[in-house]
Amino acid sequence: VKGNVMQFISDPIAHVDKLFKHYGPIVSLVKGGKGANILSPESDCPGSVFIMGPDLSYNYATQHETYRKYALTGRLYRKRNDSERTKPLQHFLTGLFDTSPDEHRKQRHMLMPAFSRKRVEAYHDTMVAITQELFAEWQPDQQMNVSNALRILTARIATQTLLGQDTEFNTTITHVTATLQRINKVLSNPLTSMAPLDIPGFPYHRFLNGLLEFDAEMRTI
Repeated sequence: VKGNVMQFISDPIAHVDKLFKHYGPIVSLVKGGKGANILSPESDCPGSVFIMGPDLSYNYATQHETYRKYALTGRLYRKRNDSERTKPLQHFLTGLFDTSPDEHRKQRHMLMPAFSRKRVEAYHDTMVAITQELFAEWQPDQQMNVSNALRILTARIATQTLLGQDTEFNTTITHVTATLQRINKVLSNPLTSMAPLDIPGFPYHRFLNGLLEFDAEMRTI
């Protein structure tokens, strides 16, 4: 397909879905699978291949010695040690993705107690209580930004269940949510990764500004 890379950058999910429907569950942006490294932080990565379906996804997600995972910041992840301003890239959108097999097993073991049946049941009660509190604020014929309200709801549930602090509908969580939206918008701009220059006026500079702000806000919470 001509212009695969540009179409992918414009709308990744829609374009890859179109490729899956035409070619099957394993597709590449370039014929032969080489020549379009747009996701991996490794400079010697030969290309970008996409998979679809539970079986392929299971193999990829469980065979840590075979398939290397990277942060969802893609090629920008290689910039994580460039300066003090890029340090948040070491953990932003990483999770268990950017870990070696041994480290992956160690972190999974540390996380297991948080997902015991007893803890999950407690999360359920918290989620219901916070959601009901939100709905109690809604009035018939009231106009509101539902998307923004649900982002705040998600943030409240996450901070309560994961950090033990319900920030409620205060300025802090609203600002954190807005900061994250701003970061993701700049991250989706092709120029951010194509011209990673930490100079005022460049998208990458705005991306790092937002990243530092978000990092500081989350550490405060």
